[in-house]
Parts: sequence; C-alpha cells; structure tokens
Amino acid sequence: MIMDGLIQSRDTDQEVNACQAGVEDELRRSARSRNPTERMLAFQREEAHKREKRLIHLYEQWKIQACEAREQLKSDIPDNQIAALIDMLEKGRDNVNDIYTEIRNHFTPSSETRRRVDACEAVTKDIVKVCYERMAAIDGDYDSETVRQRLRELLKRDYARSIYGSTVSPSSRHSSDNSSHLSTGSIIAAKRVDAAAELAAREAEYKMLLEEERQNERIRLLEERQNKDLEAQKCELERLKKEIPQAEDVITEIPIGDPEVKRVQTLNVQALRQVNLSDLLSKFSSWYKATQAVARLLRRAKGDKSTIHSTVQEREEARCIILRDLQGQVYPEEIKLLSKGIQLPSRSKLHHMDDFLDQEGILKVGGRLKNVSLPTSQKHPVIIPKNHHITKMIIAHYHQQIQHQGKGLTINEIKSNGYWIPGINRAVAGYVHQCVKCRKLRRSTEEQRMADLPPERVDPSPPFTYCGMDCFGPFSTKQGRKVFKRYGLLFTCLSCRAIHIEMLDDMTTDAFINGLRYFIDIRGAVRRVWCDKGSNFVGAKNELSDSLKLDDASLRTFFYEAMAIVNSRPLTVDNLSDPGSPQPLTPNHLLTMKPVEALPPPGKFIKEDLYALM
Repeated sequence: MIMDGLIQSRDTDQEVNACQAGVEDELRRSARSRNPTERMLAFQREEAHKREKRLIHLYEQWKIQACEAREQLKSDIPDNQIAALIDMLEKGRDNVNDIYTEIRNHFTPSSETRRRVDACEAVTKDIVKVCYERMAAIDGDYDSETVRQRLRELLKRDYARSIYGSTVSPSSRHSSDNSSHLSTGSIIAAKRVDAAAELAAREAEYKMLLEEERQNERIRLLEERQNKDLEAQKCELERLKKEIPQAEDVITEIPIGDPEVKRVQTLNVQALRQVNLSDLLSKFSSWYKATQAVARLLRRAKGDKSTIHSTVQEREEARCIILRDLQGQVYPEEIKLLSKGIQLPSRSKLHHMDDFLDQEGILKVGGRLKNVSLPTSQKHPVIIPKNHHITKMIIAHYHQQIQHQGKGLTINEIKSNGYWIPGINRAVAGYVHQCVKCRKLRRSTEEQRMADLPPERVDPSPPFTYCGMDCFGPFSTKQGRKVFKRYGLLFTCLSCRAIHIEMLDDMTTDAFINGLRYFIDIRGAVRRVWCDKGSNFVGAKNELSDSLKLDDASLRTFFYEAMAIVNSRPLTVDNLSDPGSPQPLTPNHLLTMKPVEALPPPGKFIKEDLYALM
C-alpha cells in the first residue's frame, strides 16, 4: 500500500528531480573539478555496501518481529505481553531509522532502501496503534468494532505482502487505495524531506572533496620544498669536494709490478665427485621402485618416450646394471683381477668363494654345481655387500614377499632368488629387528598376574583333607566277548600334591557316589572337595543333600533308635573287658526285663541302602 502511494505521487517525483538538478548545477559551477581518487571511491563503495548490508539485516529482523506480533494479535494476550510487543517493534524501527540516517549523511540511498524504511515506519505505526487499542479495551475504554476492522486489515494478504516488499496486484489496488495508511500529502512531505537529505549529503560530499584537495596540495608543496633542499645540499657537497687541495707527491694508483707490494697467488680448485648409480638410488626405499626407475631411464636412453609399464626383460636388464655398478663400487680390485684371468689372492674376502665373472660382467659365486639341474641363479648367486643401501632394499623386498615370516625364511627366499650376502645372518637379523611390523607381531603377550594362593594350599593339614576331583577317560575293557567303557576318578591333594585314582563303571551319579565312598574309606574323611560342573557331580550333590533331609516317620524312627542305643549303655563299668563276667546291667534290663539285641532293619535290601548314612 505504501509503494502504491509512492508510485502514484508523480508531482513529488518532479520536485525531487528539480532538487537534484539544482544540486548538480551547484556542483557544476565549481571553479575547479574535484575528482576523487580511486582509493577514495573504493573506500566509499565499501562503506556504502556495509551500511546497506547492515540495514537489510535490521530490516529482516524487524519483518520477523512484525510477523510474530501479527500472529500474536490474532489471539487474546495479556496487557504486559502487548506492551512487550510495542517495545520490540519500536526498537526494531528505531534501529532501521538509525542506520538509514547514517546512510543519508554520507551517501545517496537507493529507492529500494527508502521503500524498506517507509514500509517499516508505516507498518510499525499500524501495529502499535492496534496494540494501544487492545490495551485500551483491557482498561475499559475500547471500541470493539474499530478494533475488529483494524485486525481484519492486519490479516489481509496484501498487507502482509507490503511488509515483505511484494508487488501489489492490479486487482487489489482499488482496495489498497481505500485502506491506505499514509495520505498523499504525507508522502509528498516525505519525498521533500528525502530530497533535502540528499542535497545535504551532496553538500557534505562536496566539502569532503574540497578538504581532500587541500590536503593533497599541502603534500605537493612539502614534496617540492624537500626536493629543492636536497638539490641545494647536493650542489654544496660537490662544491666542497672541489675545494679540497690535492698533494702533488701522493700517488693514488699503485703500478703493476711494484717490488714493494707482496705477491699473492690464488689457485681455484674444483673438486670433481663421481656419482655412481648406486648412490643415486639411495633416495629409493623399495627395490621394485628402484628397478622400475632404472628401466624407464634405459628406455628413454634408447629413444623410446612411451610411458607404458616396464616389461620383465627391461626390469631384468635394469637389475643387472644396478648390481654391476654396485659390485664395481665395492669390489673394484677383485673384478679387475678376474677380468684379467688372475686368481684372487688369499687376503681377499672373496677368496674362498671361487668367484668368477659371467658374460654380463657380474661377480658370482663359483662351486662344483655346474652340472646340477637347478636354475643358474641358485647354482651361482650374485655377490652383494651386506651393509649397502641396495642390499637393505633387497632384504626388505623379499622379507615383505614372505609376509614377515622371520629371519630363516627371509634368508632362504634371498638365496633362492640368486643373491649371496656375506654375513647374511647378521644383516637379515638386523633388518628383522628394526622391522616395525615384525616388532608389533612378535612382541611378548601380556600375562595375567596370578592371585594369592588360597589358605587350603598353604596351611598344613593331613593328606586329602582338601582335594580336587575330576573324571577322565573313557577306557575300553573286555569282559568275555563284550567291550565296556570305564572311566577314571582322580583325586589330588591340595597340600601334598598326592593323587588317588578310582575306577568308575560309568558316568552316572550312583557310580560317582560309590567311588567317593571308596576314596573316603581308604584315605579318610575329606573336609572340602573342588570339582567342575559335571552332571554326575551335580547329581551326587543333590542326592547327598536329599539324604540329609528327614520326614516325620524317619525322624520318629531316628529318635527311637537313639533311645534304644542310649538305654543299651551299661550302668556299671566293672568287668566290662572280662569275657567270663556276666552281661552288664543296662536300663533296658529294668524296662523290658530282657536284653536288647541289635537286629538288622526289616525288609529286603534295595539300591537305596547303598547310600544309607553309616
């Protein structure tokens, strides 16, 4: 709606254009042209961009606050919340106006910027007015019909588009003209104020350009004055130099060949250092990469500039060249003697190897294996020193090929590929010791710290007082024509480490209880037994636990048997050990008038009697 009023006010635009034309005429009437420097223009553009960006940011924050206030006004909210909405909107409007004032003081704001500020001012005024009307309704002085009309205007879609700067459709212009919140007169006044502000900004810019021109003029005058002083000082110095008298007998130049001058001879010495191929390969850490590099170098030397992967033949040729250069650097005397057909002297380290030079000039180990059906590389391996960088690369290459399996396998792999290293054991052992992966794989494992021994292991006690128990087997035995499985029951003493072994017919609970009773009968009572969770052990524990439990009948029988035993004790102790004495008198003689004889329990002997308590 605000933008519609601005578009329709054509008279106001003409006034603004007239003001701008007057300002331009005033600037054009200046005696001298004041053109700002490039640096100043860049600075002005940067400052204008920063302030425009700041205004847009504050305007977007205000839009969010206006939308939130509009949504909250749709519902009933208390008085304090309405007051908070008013403060929030007015604060956002003041922030936008402050940054807009800064822009007008230094630059000419764009039409889009002026549109944002006008929209912010008008919409804030409308929402604040509705808020005050709502607060008046809460206080008691309130026109409900007017407020409903204002709320309907706030809820209109065109009003929301005016906040976000959307273009108003032609169909809604008639309604917006009727409900416009700013009159045409107020719009014209605002345009006049903007024109005056723009004129003031132009005047400020003009004054700033004048001040900059004055500063540049002062700097130019100072530079000219300094240049004149410098020229005067130079002229004075030249004059003083010319006035210095020169002595006639003083010779400033010494003639060549003067006998009083000491002769000095200078020699330039240039040291020539011969770099071998093996020295150039010191930057490689892989034998494969080193042979690849030499193979490509040989291909380039032959004129082939292709970048395809090297072939097996090229790599073999590169290997021979590297080994021949290495041997020529380490064993020059031996190669020289062997090339002349002279046998190596006894002082040579290679004397005992029966060395010879092959067709390619490589030093190899001799021997008596010429007729053996083995590859030539294994019958006559190449000799290489143990402490050279190339040797270390070869050891690393074959050590990695066998997946770090140790010193012995690495040595076998090196020898099987045709290399003989004097002192190979120490060389390979040193590399394996330094190999990071081998150190990780072969380091000692962590060991669990053992706990203290239990008291049963250290306290003195009779044998088999505390013991451990376990079963082992089976063992096959033959009875007649049948084969049976038998098992062993092992008891071990925890204090003296003695053992006792019983044979079990099977792994049932009954067989284990019988074996335990055999052990107790032979070795005596046991205080505690340790065993695993075997089914026969668990079943025996349950059987023994059940046997210790009595029902009413068993308890009554136990009482009667105990009573009979107590009543059978002798009342006198005379002649108890004399076989010829009469039967001793007991309480049963007095109660039953007859002695009580111990009879076996009635009934048939059954399997459960095996586990009866003794």
